[in-house]
Amino acid sequence: MVSTKQDIIIEQGATYHTDFALLNSNNEPLLVAGLEAQSQMRRDFESVAHFDFTCTLTNGNLSHDMPAALTRTIELGRYLYDIEISNDQDNVIRVIEGVVTVMGEISHD
Repeated sequence: MVSTKQDIIIEQGATYHTDFALLNSNNEPLLVAGLEAQSQMRRDFESVAHFDFTCTLTNGNLSHDMPAALTRTIELGRYLYDIEISNDQDNVIRVIEGVVTVMGEISHD
């Protein structure tokens, strides 16, 4: 499976949520029993500092979230992210990757 490129925008200080459709090679909803997903964003591939997304899998769908309390702490700019799915045998597949643009918050204390 080749990963899909999908750029996203996060608004600083706002709750981020996106749903991604996950399909198998027959273009049917991916069955996710026994699978886990993880996702992080970083300034570049070599950055140690990162921000974690919360990922929730249901058949054919991946919910990708970050709370406002965390987005508020992220500096404006461009980042890289990916989403990986793994099973209990530690087989890992990158399903989505792209650029995150963090937009500035106007209304804040």
